[in-house]
Amino acid sequence: MLYKHQLHTSSIQTTIMPFIPDHPTAGRWCKGCKDFRPVTEFSTTRRSFECRVHASASQTARRNKSFAANPVKNELWHIWQNVYADSRSVFLKEGWCLAQHDIQVLCEKNNIEPSSSLRLVPINPKKPITRDNVLIVSRATRILLTKVWKISGDKALYLSALEKQSRVQNSDSDVLSSSSSSD
Repeated sequence: MLYKHQLHTSSIQTTIMPFIPDHPTAGRWCKGCKDFRPVTEFSTTRRSFECRVHASASQTARRNKSFAANPVKNELWHIWQNVYADSRSVFLKEGWCLAQHDIQVLCEKNNIEPSSSLRLVPINPKKPITRDNVLIVSRATRILLTKVWKISGDKALYLSALEKQSRVQNSDSDVLSSSSSSD
């Protein structure tokens, strides 16, 4: 037996809260402060009942709760944050094409666990940081490469420093692997 149902949306009433204007002299109520605050202390992009200070604190608490549940996500976020800061302040690039998922895929390809000791630098510092233009390095190597780029701004000098550091890291890993195999 088939049943035919028709839904008439005109008969459905939605409960939308009416717009409540801000008090002209007192401002807007903040749930965190439990007091009226001036409207200028609230976000201008969306209507909120938390001042900027409490909105930031609640956002940080939600992020920390999420990170506690997934520590790998925490590490990926920190790596991503460092790459973003470097691309804006050191390499002065506006273009941004790298997400946390891309960093995770890059770590999985190289069999590296995401950790706070990892840093990502561009292979070609004149191009935006993308999946194809990024290299995993240590903190010390990142510091050296960013100093070279800040002081000189020369792509050839940056690439030669990058090549030297990769040879040093490869020789260190060869020494470690040979010493562990001889034991």
